[in-house]
Amino acid sequence: MTETRLKNIYTHIDFLFDTRYATLINEFGEECIEKNLDFKFYQIRPEDSFDFMDGVTFKYLYGKRDVYTLVKPYKVYASEFLAQRLMQMKTEDISLGGDGQLKIYINIYPYVLTNNEKEKLKNGLSSYFLNKAQVEFRFDEELPVDFIDKNVYEIYLYDGLEQLNLAVTKRTLKIGGLTDKRLIVPDNVGFFDNRDEVLMDLQRKVFHPFVNLDFMSIAMLTYIKK
Repeated sequence: MTETRLKNIYTHIDFLFDTRYATLINEFGEECIEKNLDFKFYQIRPEDSFDFMDGVTFKYLYGKRDVYTLVKPYKVYASEFLAQRLMQMKTEDISLGGDGQLKIYINIYPYVLTNNEKEKLKNGLSSYFLNKAQVEFRFDEELPVDFIDKNVYEIYLYDGLEQLNLAVTKRTLKIGGLTDKRLIVPDNVGFFDNRDEVLMDLQRKVFHPFVNLDFMSIAMLTYIKK
């Protein structure tokens, strides 16, 4: 494993902000969501479906999200976790004789931002991460397997298994590919309601594609409500 692979993180802007909640707000309005959404259930939901909307409808709306979804960023605890993780990785790298230079690659697809908007967002995230890593934006419609293989060790994605499954289906991820990576996804696995079947299918196809597949509580990816 190379030094570069040990130090860098790949994630998505949807992992850093609760764009699921923002999608509901944009569709129904804040007052309606405050009244009708059971927030305690929302924090532990097994899938992205609600009393007032099924999963198929939500997935359709979520697929149409755009820059207006980010107008009011709903912060999640996972962002704080990544800030701490970057600090830990930097310390570990320096202790091993490295230069402590880290990068966090953030996929902003499908949000089309102006250069000014990108700069503001990058400055805000850099500050939030205590400048422990260089923030670089990417615009990846699908999981960039080759890029991750060469540049990244840890991957944090809300729809990580869906992206992985797509890469396997399209054969951009070959058998035994990305075997030295660590993938972290929410424990409700995004859009999957048949997690065990999906995991078993992936194992049959690519023989444990990641050294570690870890699950983060969906509560960590839920809006920090004041």
